[in-house]
Amino acid sequence: MQSTAKTTWRLRYIIALAALAIAGLLCMFVSTLPAPESFWNRALNSLAAALLIGGSWSCVYEFWLRHDFITMNDENTRRILDRLHLSDREEELGLSEAHIKSDNYDYSDLIGSARNLTILMNDGRTWVSVHNESLRKRLSDPGKRTRVFLLEPDSEMVAVMARKTGTSVDALQSKIRETVERLASLSGAGTTLEVRGHSLYNPYALFMGDEYAIMTPYFAAQARQSVPLFKFKNMAGDCLYKKLVFDMEALVLDSKMLLPAPPPAATGKVG
Repeated sequence: MQSTAKTTWRLRYIIALAALAIAGLLCMFVSTLPAPESFWNRALNSLAAALLIGGSWSCVYEFWLRHDFITMNDENTRRILDRLHLSDREEELGLSEAHIKSDNYDYSDLIGSARNLTILMNDGRTWVSVHNESLRKRLSDPGKRTRVFLLEPDSEMVAVMARKTGTSVDALQSKIRETVERLASLSGAGTTLEVRGHSLYNPYALFMGDEYAIMTPYFAAQARQSVPLFKFKNMAGDCLYKKLVFDMEALVLDSKMLLPAPPPAATGKVG
């Protein structure tokens, strides 16, 4: 649908073309009147030709070349407006980065700078191995708090995840326990580290600091492919970061402590 300004401009353009054509025809008519050959007669004849040619070219430009230009301009305008609309939604969500592949993302800044770091993974063995040194430095700082959620190794969900990833239950349980042991070995005196296990399904992996969260969603099928990565800022309003914080706090109620290891249950007789 054309705007009022564009319609008004086109109407004025058509009126100007009509005036140009009328002026050209009038000059041509005057130049053909019976009169002695003179400078003005020849000038009017030339002016008539110029006006008619100019008017004809303007018509070609308006209805052919300029039409294509306006069409391309309208398409570009629509794309820009669509991107601005998407930008508004990104601002509402707090989305600040998006990557089609998460494989090579550098987590070192988040691991090193966040005073409070919450991590959600399935078994976590590969990620912890890759970021071994960054985690060691972090866990040597008693002023930083780290909380890690993994699948509870003895839960029924481990069998589901083993089937999805094409491994055995025993192998997946070993990976989870190895992750817990590695995190324990990286901890130092005064480390504030909490590793919890849950028996629910992880729809995403999460690495959440004080100012932003990094989320990588999981695909549903068994087929393996690289997952995308999204970074969400902590912003005013009902942004996604705040929903993720709520989700992790709620998950505490659906999990149990893996590290520090809970004390063994009492076995002696009472009384």
